[in-house]
Amino acid sequence: MPCGIKLGIDDGFVIASEFKSHVVVKPDFTLEGIQSIRKVSTDDTQLLTLAIEEARADSGNGLVEIEQFIDGYDCSFLFWMAGGILTLLLAWDELSCFDENGDLIAIGVSAPLLASSLGHSEEIIKIAKEVYANFPSVSALLAFSFRVDPLGKCWLIEIHSDFTGDLILDVLVPHATGHSYLKSLTSLVINGSFDNENVRKMFNQICTPTAVIYNESPGYEIIKAQSINSLHEKIKELANFTV
Repeated sequence: MPCGIKLGIDDGFVIASEFKSHVVVKPDFTLEGIQSIRKVSTDDTQLLTLAIEEARADSGNGLVEIEQFIDGYDCSFLFWMAGGILTLLLAWDELSCFDENGDLIAIGVSAPLLASSLGHSEEIIKIAKEVYANFPSVSALLAFSFRVDPLGKCWLIEIHSDFTGDLILDVLVPHATGHSYLKSLTSLVINGSFDNENVRKMFNQICTPTAVIYNESPGYEIIKAQSINSLHEKIKELANFTV
């Protein structure tokens, strides 16, 4: 995981010596999407202080996280964990960037994974298995988010237990696979097994390269392509964004 610290309201201004160049400041308990997540130079004391104050104001528990900034791309993997076995259900890329002010901007989501085409998926799944090995009795639906740096090192940045949001299950997946994963995942969580026919269908879906690009009206745009590379070329053209 990236080097990081957590600040309470009484901890003052603290920057660990191991941080290099830039850090990411964010609320420990995010209340609204990616609000108050900012990339800041460790040399800019004034901006760093402001970023910490803003993140604290938007944190549900008043705590702030400061992490070493790692260049690269983001991806997420949704697993079902039960009986000591980790089963991959779904994976997608998180398309985002930091603007000229350092604020995190959400561009959209896409599938299938860049990590698969770049040979990083195996390492990510290995790390997730190592985490789960410490909790063999846990049964849960968990999403692991990673940042993969330019050298191919995979950094675990988040684990959360929910059905995810960001138009992933209700828009991206149906357009990419033609299958309702939302219904299948609900059956899986309620029944705790893969016996349901809708659940088994999750493992036989062909994924067409698809992206959901967020915008103000009507809220999103669907992009499809013949390959992952051509998909990301279209994303670059539409959103002025490079993964």
